[in-house]
Amino acid sequence: MQTLTKKAKGKVRKLILTVMVIGILAFSPMIWQAWANPDVIDAGPGAINRASTAATLHTRIDLNNPANDSGTITSVELWYATNATGVRVGTFYNVGGSNYTCRDSVVIGNVTSGSKQTFNGLSITVVAGDYIGFYDTVGTPERDTSGFSGYVYLTGEHIDPSDSGTYTLNDDDALSIYATGETAGAGDAGIMTTNTGYWGATY
Repeated sequence: MQTLTKKAKGKVRKLILTVMVIGILAFSPMIWQAWANPDVIDAGPGAINRASTAATLHTRIDLNNPANDSGTITSVELWYATNATGVRVGTFYNVGGSNYTCRDSVVIGNVTSGSKQTFNGLSITVVAGDYIGFYDTVGTPERDTSGFSGYVYLTGEHIDPSDSGTYTLNDDDALSIYATGETAGAGDAGIMTTNTGYWGATY
């Protein structure tokens, strides 16, 4: 009986180890995916070839698709009809009526026309509900004039952080801009993801 008991214990240990290995192999891809692919923020209607263009030397804030979460914009896409210089991109928020304030911005510089141009490695603070906007000294961005939520504009450069102004609405319009980024604390979002919270949760 003692020999049989030892054999039985050995089988149980092997079974436990087998279950543990299977569990690790089954869940490790999910853990890695949660770690490597943090939640994505996006804002803007999309950088595509549109039917019309917008004037240059305006600070423009696109009201389509406000940011879905808070964190950092790391990539911006633009589509210009003519080559652009002095391009800057930033996040904006409404402070009442037609008044908007720039939260944060970066300098893009030159943008080649005729196709979607993508700029990675950016760091622009964004809060859920913010709008994406941009400015240029030369260049005409692609624009649609119907079927959208519109964009607001103000003549001149008003895209430094904390710049505020009263903007004019172009209703139904959309500009060719799109921004993506990562939620606050996304780098710690792996390993422990549940419905109730996780390490590095966004507040």
